Amino acid sequence: MEFSSTRLRGDATRPHATQPWKQTYTGMKFDLLDPRPEQVRLMDIGVHLSRTSRFNGATTVESWSVAQHSLLVRDILLQLYPDAGPIVQIYALLHDAHEAYTGDITTPMKMAIRAVLRSAGRSDDPVEILQHRIQKAVHRHFRLPEMASVSIMERVHRADMYALSCEKEAFMGPSPDSWGNLAPVIRGAVPEPLGAEDSAILFIRAVRECLEALGLLIFCEVDDQCSVLVAEMEGAKCERDNRELA
Repeated sequence: MEFSSTRLRGDATRPHATQPWKQTYTGMKFDLLDPRPEQVRLMDIGVHLSRTSRFNGATTVESWSVAQHSLLVRDILLQLYPDAGPIVQIYALLHDAHEAYTGDITTPMKMAIRAVLRSAGRSDDPVEILQHRIQKAVHRHFRLPEMASVSIMERVHRADMYALSCEKEAFMGPSPDSWGNLAPVIRGAVPEPLGAEDSAILFIRAVRECLEALGLLIFCEVDDQCSVLVAEMEGAKCERDNRELA
């Protein structure tokens, strides 16, 4: 049984059937089945990812967010490929951007979903379909090619695998079973975990720096809402820091 586009869009014959959508941090209505570039906001991606825990929160630290993971992948990418330019870096920073809207669906959970579907005689992968649609909408919002080149994606994937090994070493307890063949651990690669606000600011800054280097920042939130909100977040943080020091 194939996963048809009709089934993905829901059953319009049901009474009061509605298209599933998600309200975002900035108040956008994000269509989960038909995501569009105009529904994407960098502020939403940064804030959502900064509040989304890696490994479903099963870490030895209180907070290690997908936003910090994305920054770590970018940093490891630059260690592995010092010549990586902003176009490679931005795909590294945004490689998990879909999780801003779906949450962190872990690799074991994806494997379990595929196994259930196979046992029912189905060959489709609805999770991958939905994530792929969202990822394409994110890339189009920032005027990036929907699909990066094979060379770029191979580099990003390799950095992602190194990040996984480093995060497991730093933040996971003793493993009751094998995680499979992991990449070598890069000592000292993982920074201290940050709170959601700090990781959101760092993530948004990093993406904006890449967009600026690529000449694409002009297309990012024309009303500059992102800059205003980040400035407010930074101002509030400075006030709190000053009160703590007083």
